[in-house]
Amino acid sequence: MAGLRSEDVDLTGRSAEARRLPSGTPSIAVVNNRVAAGGAIYEGAPKGKGLLRAPYLPIPAVVVHALTTLQLVQLTEAEAAGTAYGSCRRCSGRHLVANEIGQTYRPEWYGDQFVRQVKAAGMERAILNSARLGASLDR
Repeated sequence: MAGLRSEDVDLTGRSAEARRLPSGTPSIAVVNNRVAAGGAIYEGAPKGKGLLRAPYLPIPAVVVHALTTLQLVQLTEAEAAGTAYGSCRRCSGRHLVANEIGQTYRPEWYGDQFVRQVKAAGMERAILNSARLGASLDR
């Protein structure tokens, strides 16, 4: 999520066939990643063998709806901010998750948000990476 740019998301399914997915399938291209290490932010192609097998992931209708809503909110924010609304200084793209003036969040922000949400829900302490890995297990 940290490196996902708006142009990596196909909500209409127009790019499905080029992405080797069934015609009309909305998808996300897993082609960019943002990580923080030693206080610096690095952005680029994700590492790992999985990228070679499945760089495009289909997305369900509920996610399409949420992302469409997010894009509409961001268009309104961009209009309100005018020339102050920006894009990523590192890749010149517009990231999917950004603040009201289009600035990207530091990668650690996602983990901090997760911890706040877990506390607000009254749940036990959880680690974001564990949740991600647990959700990907075959059951």
